[in-house]
Amino acid sequence: MRVFGVLQPCFRRPAAPRSTPSASPTCMSLPNLAEALAHHEAGRPDEAEAIYRRILEHDPCSADALHLLGVLQAERGEQASAESLIRAALAIADEPDYRYNLGQFLAGRGRLDEAAEAFAAVVRLKADHAAALLALGVVLRRLRRPGESIDALRRALAIRPDLAEAHSNLGIVFQEVGRPELAIAAFCDAIRCCPDHAEAHCNLGHVLQTQGRLGEAAASIGMALHFRPDLPEGWCNLGNVLKDQGRLG
Repeated sequence: MRVFGVLQPCFRRPAAPRSTPSASPTCMSLPNLAEALAHHEAGRPDEAEAIYRRILEHDPCSADALHLLGVLQAERGEQASAESLIRAALAIADEPDYRYNLGQFLAGRGRLDEAAEAFAAVVRLKADHAAALLALGVVLRRLRRPGESIDALRRALAIRPDLAEAHSNLGIVFQEVGRPELAIAAFCDAIRCCPDHAEAHCNLGHVLQTQGRLGEAAASIGMALHFRPDLPEGWCNLGNVLKDQGRLG
């Protein structure tokens, strides 16, 4: 069974609204934006949307409101309006997190070249943006640009050595380019950072299987299924290992 590892779209929202200069600032925008963000984070999208739109009625150039409404629309699957809103925010303020969320939106829709450029732009704006480097590494792997993917993931880890997803995706790239020993080390690093990382356990088991280390492979996949009993790749990989061990008829 092939290793797996697709980064799911994960939109970033600011912990607190920032003040964005606009053509028509209002004293009400920031308090309302904080209230909208609280609704957004609490899973009350209708309430959040109403406030975002009210802010934009008073201040059409509120980049934060445009961006966060775009994120909300993306989370709802409203693709056209989400992209338009995030791009409108970027036209006002070229903020790293706006570009990051545009990249996540594009990657989630298979527009990988555009996503790679968006994530690269984030890094140009903020060189220590580890999440953007991780996302860039994943997209470059999907574009079959392994050397650049490895470089991006290693740069993410230089900033955040504890970033389990970067270690895990690095392991996937190494497995795909035929470097099983480096893949094993990377998956082990991911597990050290996040012991319950089921996908890393599963992928480690797969690489161990390819190296004939069947007992270790079964143990690793067993750990994956301990943490994620609903992981279909885990059951497939375990079946393959048991077959190789002669334990299946």
